[in-house]
Amino acid sequence: MKKEMYNKLVNAIMARPDLYSTHKVTYKEGLEVHTFGHSRNTDLAEAKVLFKEKGYKSSNVYQDANKLAMLGKLSNTYLTVLYGAEKDKISISLFDMGYAYAGRKDRYYPLRKNTPIFAWTKHMYNLSPRGREKKPLPRIQLGSITLYGAFPEIGDIITKTLLQVNYLPTVLISYRHIMNTTDNFEALSNMVGVKVPEALKQFNVEEVKTLYKTIEDHNQINKLCQFIAKKGTKATQVGFIDEKPRELTLSLYQTIALMLFDNFNDEWLVRDAIGDNIALKKRGISLKVTSRKRWMDEHNKASQARILKGVPEIKVDDVYKTALEGLEHPYELIDNKDRLAQESAEQHHCVATYANQINNGSCAIFSIEYKDAKWTLQVSVRREKDGVVYTPIQFRGLCNASAPAEIGSEIARILYQNSTSSKKDVFVPPSRQLQDLEIL
Repeated sequence: MKKEMYNKLVNAIMARPDLYSTHKVTYKEGLEVHTFGHSRNTDLAEAKVLFKEKGYKSSNVYQDANKLAMLGKLSNTYLTVLYGAEKDKISISLFDMGYAYAGRKDRYYPLRKNTPIFAWTKHMYNLSPRGREKKPLPRIQLGSITLYGAFPEIGDIITKTLLQVNYLPTVLISYRHIMNTTDNFEALSNMVGVKVPEALKQFNVEEVKTLYKTIEDHNQINKLCQFIAKKGTKATQVGFIDEKPRELTLSLYQTIALMLFDNFNDEWLVRDAIGDNIALKKRGISLKVTSRKRWMDEHNKASQARILKGVPEIKVDDVYKTALEGLEHPYELIDNKDRLAQESAEQHHCVATYANQINNGSCAIFSIEYKDAKWTLQVSVRREKDGVVYTPIQFRGLCNASAPAEIGSEIARILYQNSTSSKKDVFVPPSRQLQDLEIL
């Protein structure tokens, strides 16, 4: 039964009358609801009279309503803490009441908005609004229970009471691992199944969590702890401007980089590699590998895999197959998602995100070889009754470098020649046609 916990929570909030302005209790059909008014709530009588006399059109009430809003006399916020006996449920919501401005309709309207925050039935759920419709989507409660800016201190009371802790958890893990712990690292130890060494407790707990989630063997962490015991986590860094040496306290990723590569500035590689493993749901981090090249190779492979993971299968419209016929340089019409992801990874641009545009027929992507380099071309098509018109949209090289004018001119000419509609545009030299286009 959660009723005992509910009573404890309500009593803990009531013990802090400085945190709320009003308190009301409602009993109805197995439900007990305690409603607490925000400490800044005010009398809304002036607003009620204003809208009753002048209506809700912004042009009629804006100045008066804006003054009331600045004084906090336009709306109030309430916190509801509910217990339902039938389902043995605790739920928490925020309720806004008063008046609000609707920008799209340029008018005011009566406000009665209920925002579910938290529910505890079989499991603890976070009910934060998500998606376009801002509907509450239940997710397992991670870390502290927050009230989204309203009643922050009461949020702290709720967290400590329901999770039965004396601290505010910052590590984003399931409430099951947090309950009845004394600190973040004890909670993390519950999650990973082994005690987190004291040597790691000086670092950011979220970074320690990601290391445990991605390292292939937890025993390798002993190697890191031995390095810390021997070398510590301090280093000297020379300032870029005054070139004065400064002592620097290393982060976890910097410490790992220093241990592996003898250079803490390579912490970005460690961070990215761990991020790759998180995204791909892998445990591929090995502290036995000290070759920077191997880390780079694995990172490049993982980056391509991450791109590929988010790219749907593609199907290129047949109309693009003849778009570059007659081009004298080697070229390829990219027609599968593996090749699209590869082009994006090798050229270091985001052409892999164009999969949906390819599938709806609005464009095609070509890879072109010119002067011992690769260039990526995006082509669109306009369909007319008597044929099609091809248009070059973007033409970029490595890291979005602009393509040479001479090959741009040739491609623009070929696309113009292969357009079959009589309504094709007058040929424009690509030096003007392509110079100000959006970067991939």
